[in-house]
Amino acid sequence: MSATPPPVIDSPDLIAGPPAEMSARSIGERVLDFPSRIDSMTVKELRQGLRSGSFTALFLVFHTAMLFAVLMGVANDEAKITQGFLIFFSVVAFFIVQPLRALVAVSSERKFQTLDLIQMAGLSTWKIIFGKWLSLASQSALVLVALLPYIILIYFIGEVEILDQILTLLSFFAGSLVMTAWGLTISTFRSALAKVIAILGTLALFFSGFVGFVAGSRLSATGAISGDFWEHLTVWIVSAFLSWYLLAFATSQISSLSENIALKKRLSILGAGVLVLISFFVIDLTTLWINIHDEIFYLVVFAFIFAAIIASVDALSESEGIYQRILEPFRSSKLKAPLAILLTRGWVSAFFFVCFLTVCCFLLLCILDEVSLGELSGYCLAALNTVLLPAIFIRLICRDRIESSAFLAIYVLIHAGIGITASIGYQMLKIFFSHSTAEKVGVVIPHTNLIVLEDNDVTVFTSLTASAITFALLLIAFLFTCRSSLTKICQAMKGPRAA
Repeated sequence: MSATPPPVIDSPDLIAGPPAEMSARSIGERVLDFPSRIDSMTVKELRQGLRSGSFTALFLVFHTAMLFAVLMGVANDEAKITQGFLIFFSVVAFFIVQPLRALVAVSSERKFQTLDLIQMAGLSTWKIIFGKWLSLASQSALVLVALLPYIILIYFIGEVEILDQILTLLSFFAGSLVMTAWGLTISTFRSALAKVIAILGTLALFFSGFVGFVAGSRLSATGAISGDFWEHLTVWIVSAFLSWYLLAFATSQISSLSENIALKKRLSILGAGVLVLISFFVIDLTTLWINIHDEIFYLVVFAFIFAAIIASVDALSESEGIYQRILEPFRSSKLKAPLAILLTRGWVSAFFFVCFLTVCCFLLLCILDEVSLGELSGYCLAALNTVLLPAIFIRLICRDRIESSAFLAIYVLIHAGIGITASIGYQMLKIFFSHSTAEKVGVVIPHTNLIVLEDNDVTVFTSLTASAITFALLLIAFLFTCRSSLTKICQAMKGPRAA
């Protein structure tokens, strides 16, 4: 019995393939789609963000308000009205709207229980955080591009400097990247109390002059930043570093204990300190940096100190996780082994890291040469005790039975409580008792030791002695709290080396 022959296809539609309009549509969709080299997390967030009602409303309100401002400026032949709207909208869009959108970026994933599914798809925690931030940063860049045509209109209305206006917007955009990264970090906190404290602190910092800090100087009467290109460039570099560190901070909040995200964060802050030191010795400060741009180096140094404080509190809040995967990179050679006590994840190594970071800040402040060496030593040691005191107090009570974001919330509350109570008590002692009695009590507490030293109520030697005794007591409490963890780290480092 012969086999049935295959059917003959004589339909021209089947021979020619799919219709031409279908092929053209699919090609058009592929052309308009995101390229494959962009990370899948970024593509997902961009699609959702660009279609969201908040971004659409932002653009509609912006163009409506700016068209109204341009018409008013043309009618009155005055560019200040249009400039005022431009600056106001830039601040609202870059420093309020976009950071607020970042506040729900990770918490919404936790709410709908999709964060674990995204991680199971093969995306690392860094790619998840960076993809969300890059999506919001790209949308901020679209807002920035939409502002440029109005700058040209303002130039024709009032003949203002286009370059100054563009540099101003770029500085605002750089500040927005930092605020967006910080909003994303707050979104990773599990503790509601930590979120509330972080938001209130951000609002206080913002309304007390954060915009002026980001821009590097004051807004001039024309609506532009009254700084030159080098000051703007410094702000952009500082903002890029702060954004990167905050993203690493956010990554550590959702990563597993077996990931040593602390290595990336701590190396970055130490590397930034080394670069600041190198810039001082390499660049000819007498002709290029200090005499012409003397405020730039001060901005960089104090920005590093601000980042060092954040890095210190972040390191002290880390949960202890002693895993072979974390220690393996340090076991490859004898030179790397001692670095484990500084760069491994956990609050035990954070104690030594914060002490080392304080030494770096001390060296940077020595370069500024604003105060004497003894007085500067007193400030740094008292500041170190101020940072360590609440952290060791929490660890003595809770040990490792506390989540990172909850630790941050309790840390801030204890810090504020000690600071306010000690300051009020110090002033009351000065009123009802003698100054000498207040000074003797004040130098014992790190918070009031800074006040006493600032008021020159005691000698530098007395302040240094009191700070050294306080640090010795904190060190004893630290060793008592973490003696078992230190033993585990030392035993693990003596294990077999990696091949």
